Amino acid sequence: MKDDDDREETHVSDPGRALNNRTVIAGGVRPLRADARPLGARDAFLAAHPGMRVLATRPDVAVVVGAVDPDGRVIGLAPLAAGQALIAGRHTRCGLRLPSDDASLRHLAIHVRVEGGGPVTRLWDLGTSTPFEMEDGAAATAVIAEGPLFAAVAGYALLCVPAAASAPAVWTPGPAAAWDALPPRGFIDLRTTAPARARHRPDPDLSVSRISRIDAPSRLGAEPADGPPWAELTLTTPGAQERHPISAEQISRGVLIGRYPRCLAGTGAAESLSRVHLLIVRIGDEVWAIDTASTNGTERHGHDIDAVVLAADDELELPGD
Repeated sequence: MKDDDDREETHVSDPGRALNNRTVIAGGVRPLRADARPLGARDAFLAAHPGMRVLATRPDVAVVVGAVDPDGRVIGLAPLAAGQALIAGRHTRCGLRLPSDDASLRHLAIHVRVEGGGPVTRLWDLGTSTPFEMEDGAAATAVIAEGPLFAAVAGYALLCVPAAASAPAVWTPGPAAAWDALPPRGFIDLRTTAPARARHRPDPDLSVSRISRIDAPSRLGAEPADGPPWAELTLTTPGAQERHPISAEQISRGVLIGRYPRCLAGTGAAESLSRVHLLIVRIGDEVWAIDTASTNGTERHGHDIDAVVLAADDELELPGD
């Protein structure tokens, strides 16, 4: 699927180019074959393990993210520290490039946070019409992984694996032995549409890595309010000011801001906004602002941000050209 703005670049990066100061392009990327199918989790892990292992041993890294094409070529690797976010998609500003016509310009947001002593990875679909597919074969639009995470998106296999500090056995020299060292993944459905019994969290089992399906980001104005206001989001432009009350449920799901109809502001937004510009989401007791690889960036107190915790009454600027 395409949701392009023709003015935004979508060309393929040169081999070896570093993106966002942390992504490593492992080789020349190339368009996918029309009949290409993403690799399964094991095959993708075996292909990516040697390169991911180099990054996983860095002391500041919490999770290593990789993307593998159907031929087993690693098209990108990214080490993420706790508190960092990564955007995957077709746009040249994305930290993880997915050069496929099935990928949106800004397709996925990935965020890592340390919780309970280990890294927790959150993955959101940025309102596209092509949800990612989980390792168990089911589609999802947002998940929380308390360990390794494998997904298929736009023809690629996506891997998010805790680094050596949290999972030393996974980064042994042999990829096959490392795969065997991964904990089994257990899937839980925590979406509001799931049956009540599915939303019940089982007793902790340290031998199983839990992956929870959660609700996709909210569409403020397009969905009915689902509770009393928890916060208020104010959008100010030179000609108008809009106030949007947000419930606790909505901010926990996340709110997208941008020109695209699936976002707050929508088609009437200023041309300086990207189609998907910003994700605001509550994680634990913190509210995060995550710039979704926007063309003109997002600023707080005059400084560009990628992912930051917001304070009460914080102001963000979405600059024009």
